[in-house]
Amino acid sequence: MSQYLAFLLLGLGGGTVIAFLALGIVIGYRGTGIINFSQGAISMYVAYVFYELRSTGHYLVPIPGLHVPTALPDQTGMAFVPALLISLVTAAALGLLSHVVVFRPLREAPALARVVASIGLLLVVQSIVAEKFGTDTVNPSPVLPTRRLFTIADTALPMDRVLCAVAALVCAGIVAALFRYTRFGTATRAAAENAKGAILVGYSPDLQAAASWVLASVLAGLAGILVAPITSLSPSSFSLIIIPALAAALIGRMTSFGVTVAAALVLGMLQNLLLNLPQKISWFPHQGIQDTLPLVVIIVATFLLGKKIPMRGDLKPERLPFAPPVRRALRPGLVAFALAVLALFVLPGGYRLAYLNSISGAVVALSLVLLVGFIGQVSLFQMALAGSAAYLLAGLSTGWGVPFPIAPLLAALGAMVVGMIGALPALRIRGVQLAVVTLAAGWALQQAVFNNASLTGGFSGATVSGPSLFGIDLSFSRGAETARPVFGILALVVLALVTTAMFNLRRSHTGQQMLAVRSNERAAASIGIALARTKMQAFAMSAFIAGIGGSMLAYQQQTITAVPFDAFVSLSVLAIAYLGGITSVPGGLLAGLLATGGLSFYLLNELLLSHLNNGDQLQNTVAGVGLILTAVLNPEGLAGEFRRTGQRLRRLRARLRPPAAAEGTASVEGTVAAKDAVAAKDAVTAKDAVAAKNAVTAKDAVAAKNAVAARGAAAAGAEDGAAPIIAEGQEALALETRSLTVRYGGLTAIDDVSISVPPGRLVGLIGPNGAGKTTFIDAISGFTPSQGAVRLGETRLDDKPAHVRARLGISRTFQSLELFAALTVRENLTVAARRDRWYSGLADLVAPRRRAAPPVVDAAIGLLGLEEMADTLPGDISLGAQKRVGVARALVSRPHVILLDEPAAGLDTDESVEFGQRLREVLSPNVGILLVDHDMNLILNVCDYVYVLDFGRLIAEGTPAEIRGDARVIAAYLGEPEPDENAHPAAYPDSDPAPSAAAASVPEVSTR
Repeated sequence: MSQYLAFLLLGLGGGTVIAFLALGIVIGYRGTGIINFSQGAISMYVAYVFYELRSTGHYLVPIPGLHVPTALPDQTGMAFVPALLISLVTAAALGLLSHVVVFRPLREAPALARVVASIGLLLVVQSIVAEKFGTDTVNPSPVLPTRRLFTIADTALPMDRVLCAVAALVCAGIVAALFRYTRFGTATRAAAENAKGAILVGYSPDLQAAASWVLASVLAGLAGILVAPITSLSPSSFSLIIIPALAAALIGRMTSFGVTVAAALVLGMLQNLLLNLPQKISWFPHQGIQDTLPLVVIIVATFLLGKKIPMRGDLKPERLPFAPPVRRALRPGLVAFALAVLALFVLPGGYRLAYLNSISGAVVALSLVLLVGFIGQVSLFQMALAGSAAYLLAGLSTGWGVPFPIAPLLAALGAMVVGMIGALPALRIRGVQLAVVTLAAGWALQQAVFNNASLTGGFSGATVSGPSLFGIDLSFSRGAETARPVFGILALVVLALVTTAMFNLRRSHTGQQMLAVRSNERAAASIGIALARTKMQAFAMSAFIAGIGGSMLAYQQQTITAVPFDAFVSLSVLAIAYLGGITSVPGGLLAGLLATGGLSFYLLNELLLSHLNNGDQLQNTVAGVGLILTAVLNPEGLAGEFRRTGQRLRRLRARLRPPAAAEGTASVEGTVAAKDAVAAKDAVTAKDAVAAKNAVTAKDAVAAKNAVAARGAAAAGAEDGAAPIIAEGQEALALETRSLTVRYGGLTAIDDVSISVPPGRLVGLIGPNGAGKTTFIDAISGFTPSQGAVRLGETRLDDKPAHVRARLGISRTFQSLELFAALTVRENLTVAARRDRWYSGLADLVAPRRRAAPPVVDAAIGLLGLEEMADTLPGDISLGAQKRVGVARALVSRPHVILLDEPAAGLDTDESVEFGQRLREVLSPNVGILLVDHDMNLILNVCDYVYVLDFGRLIAEGTPAEIRGDARVIAAYLGEPEPDENAHPAAYPDSDPAPSAAAASVPEVSTR
């Protein structure tokens, strides 16, 4: 037992650096809301600055090839105190520079942009040190006393371990007091939570964020100086300690400094115990088990903190990089493929090898385009998946003799299984948290499997048999010939197949569903998209493609080692994919050209880097700087810039093109006729067609078009009174809640509420701010936990998830709109109208469903007057139009009940009146509507029956006339009645509007 205790105490050294880095992570997160993945790299850089000053007197300047010596009388180095002060000032300067150059411009950027920018900073710092000192490990001289403190089981515990741990605990106490008891702490927390609110009370969010980064960097630098003599020092020594540091920070819930540091120290001690246990227990795993501990901790912590569906207010809307649509381009694709094949025979040996590296890199980058660009799931272990496939291929082809192409397909399927296992946390977490988990998973896989000599052959590697098909040798090399063109053709065919599948996916219904999930998970669930299945589907496809890329790399390398698949390479791959354009297929292809060892870097190396000392280490410098600039200035990457440049050139060419004089007036008349034809496309009667065609001014054209739409809707519904988007045979089901209750801790938001929404009725729900109206809708639609019963007809819904309720017929809008920003208005409706099957995702990769949008989509567009903006992105239309899009999206899923959450908010009086008329047109005998809004004229003039909430309880119900005169409603919501008898009629007409047939037959609804 004493030996185990010794192992634990010796882990205090490693625990200390984890503690300092975790402390800096929590400071940065509490001060700015950003997790800095480069914290370990900053710690390493400052340690190098300190020990270079101490040993040679040279100051490490972050400029390749430049050394600044200090004027010392002797060459024995600088004294401890000045070296320490200069190093800590350097750490502060790095923190401030990181804030000004990288993180301040990205404060409102999506989580993905912040993650990749911090990765870019990590790559830059690490590569600069590697260029200065190489990659060898050094052992600096101790700065703390190392004499033996005491001995346990013949193991001496040096004093420096204990002193480092005490220093970490003291720093945690100081920082905790600083944040809790000082004005700085209050201002920093306020600025991080609400920057605009902080400005209003006199705090500068920019200043507070800068101070947070300076403090975090100084602590990181101090950790590097104190711990480097204990753990040794190399350019990568501290960078991946960020993984256990993140685990400790998550245990402290990214808020508690004391819990974080204590967890970090315990984590370091446990890692050291697991590392040394094989000395005492023969059957205990000898490789990598200590590196899986942070992964387990991170997964448990994130699962406890995460939610399957984000709650209202959990996620802020993010401006994600645009994912451009694609069109069929068979002819340009064939020409590009022919030119790519020709390049294999034209390029000389070194360039051909770089070309093949680019092809393999493009395949892996496309896997990230699918996962990150299409569905918004940040993954930092793609190369680990590629490595899994590579090692599986070695076993299948060499060990078992499985032939090509079966072996690489099976290897890719194996990578897919690994990817789906790694994707399980994505069911509850997202964004930065998911990036942390996948980074930890990749590191654990590298340490426990790839570096395990008993599994992968160790330094000698695993051998892969070359591919052959129908007796044709397709190997990468044969004899003295390497980078053979025949292997290049095979690689190009694979890349072409993957690219085609990606294009198919982007324009398919499955691709639209993925973009919907990326844009807004809550809205996606509300239209029936199964979030878990869609995410797992995306992870599976992405892992399979990464596995294909790994198999091609294995065929190319022939003998596989762990180096190309380590965690740093995964970070580099994400950086390159983002730089190329991670939201588009062309961006993935460009990323292949930018890949390490690819054509771009081969040219850069030939022209510049090969002439510098350790110049090969500067490839990551170039990638990191490019990544930071891309994240800050051009989130769509090079592909986005090329696309915008092409659009500008086309617009310029259109303006410069001279008009054809020969066409004269006939051309003008033809153009007018064409426009008239478009305007009259939806005309129902001949009279409407003539009116639209004769429209001369824009105003007349719009009027004619609205007349067409209105008459079309009337003609379609005249026969049976139903709107054309509602199926005639659809079953009429009533929505009922019984004793519905929602509690958040000790707060009861909804208290024992029972209502009924019969088919064919428009039911209102009103109440003052904070009454619980939106929470009530969330409970009905499955977005917040509740107690009580929710029924649709005879079907019980309260035990079903949100997407199942949507598929059963509960459709809703959102108070905050929550449209799919990456999809056009028509696509927003189409993705809600279509239903897929379990095999749809696989089928869409091969043969995407290209059928036109369902008729219900065009009907909803016409009914709500969205024709002119049907092919426009939601962000480019007015608020009122966006509200109508939300209602249209709720309609097209053929619901039994529609829940409208403040659809008229932000509309002016005329727009509100028009919106109410649209709602009456939508209403049919088969559909009920529950309308929540603050516009009392809208509620009382269009609803058949009204419920009133106050403080989560139902205080009144009845017809609009009854509600107008209810004293409880007047007191709680409408205000006290005016003493002037004419005041009430001024707000509402003397006589109620004529009730509709539906209103006349509303049954009496009681609340039991």
